[in-house]
Amino acid sequence: MYAQSRILIPTVFGVSGGVDQICMEDEARREEATELVPQSIKEIEPLLGSFHYAPKMIFCSTHQCFERFGFKQAAAPKMGKAGTVVAPRGWTQYYIKHELIHHWRAQELGLIELMCASMWIWEGMAYALSDDPRRPLTEP
Repeated sequence: MYAQSRILIPTVFGVSGGVDQICMEDEARREEATELVPQSIKEIEPLLGSFHYAPKMIFCSTHQCFERFGFKQAAAPKMGKAGTVVAPRGWTQYYIKHELIHHWRAQELGLIELMCASMWIWEGMAYALSDDPRRPLTEP
């Protein structure tokens, strides 16, 4: 099944439904996830402007969950406007901010711009504004 459609119906793939657009594999970690997203939005909005709507974010606590959504290695791949699947290693403020910056761009600039923009612009903006501590980054 196509990865984007999996994000639209996450309960079929072993996660709870979205409370405030946050879906969880492990409900015991919901508080952690629900702190990461609003704090990240709070830090990004002064830089970019308001979000029109909250993105759907699926938090996987295990790699098996992440693979059920069709992914293997990324920390938190974004699927257009459908949402983001967060891998176990992606549960950090800078990864969440990075993906929210992509979400903001999708809201503001639309899918055509997203498909036409160079990868270095798309990723560079998210990297620069997310306070990512990794230096240097590996090539995508």
